[in-house]
Amino acid sequence: MDYFFIRKILYVLTLLIVVATLFVAGHYLLFSFGDRPEKKQVTPPPKVQETVPWPQAGEKVEPTSPTRSESPSEPSASPAPPARTEPSPAPSLPPKERAAPERSPMKKEPPMVSKAGGENPSDGQGAKAKPGQKTAPLPENGAEAAAEKGIRSAENPQKVNKGDSIYAIAERAYGVSNTSVVDRILEANPRIGDPDHLPVGQTLRLPQITEESLVYESVDGLFQVRLGTFAKAEFAEYLKRHPFLKDKEVEISPRMTPSGKTWYRVTAGKFKDREEALQVIRTLKEQGLSPYFAGFKKKN
Repeated sequence: MDYFFIRKILYVLTLLIVVATLFVAGHYLLFSFGDRPEKKQVTPPPKVQETVPWPQAGEKVEPTSPTRSESPSEPSASPAPPARTEPSPAPSLPPKERAAPERSPMKKEPPMVSKAGGENPSDGQGAKAKPGQKTAPLPENGAEAAAEKGIRSAENPQKVNKGDSIYAIAERAYGVSNTSVVDRILEANPRIGDPDHLPVGQTLRLPQITEESLVYESVDGLFQVRLGTFAKAEFAEYLKRHPFLKDKEVEISPRMTPSGKTWYRVTAGKFKDREEALQVIRTLKEQGLSPYFAGFKKKN
């Protein structure tokens, strides 16, 4: 009986050992091959690119190099702030939306205004001949060629040299020197104190003298011509009796020079259009009666 009792105890112990072994083995297998908690991979948030406004016409966009963003393969514990990217150069605009290149405004010569008579002669530079319009004859001798050359050189200011007089400057610039041309120079240089004594180094503005510059439009829409400025009124009266001016209003206006002398400025009107006024100037020029051009013959 003792033998069977001991045998039962051994069976029970063996069974307990087997159960304990199975329990330990099962627990080991459970933790070894069971579901493991996966390590979560943190991915950086997507880059947020700023919206670049479409450039306006004529707006200059300066290209800048984009900043280097962090590599997405490297996980980070906390989400990094989005990288700020600089605006890239904007795409070229369509042909219709491209801004037209800015053009520099053409530089115009301001019209010369007379202080004495308040006249505003129009500048005839660059005027084109109309169909059927009679053009001025080309210079035939050395004096007229010098006058044409002088008109072109008179576009730029000139400095007074030692020994220069205002008449010498007029002769050098226009090819003709008289009170009519000097009157135009004095109008363009109101700061001249004494035209008979010019300081050396003074800069004079020499206006252009052309046929068109002697015609100007009056307030009533009609046209007037400038016939000349003379030291004596006798020649002004002579022009007043010219056949071309027979039915026209010829006005003789005294003008006081800066040196105190009295000159007489002569204008004629009223002409219905500019072409009629130009025809009078051309006729006087061809007959040597226009003091503004070479070939002028003074009548006694």
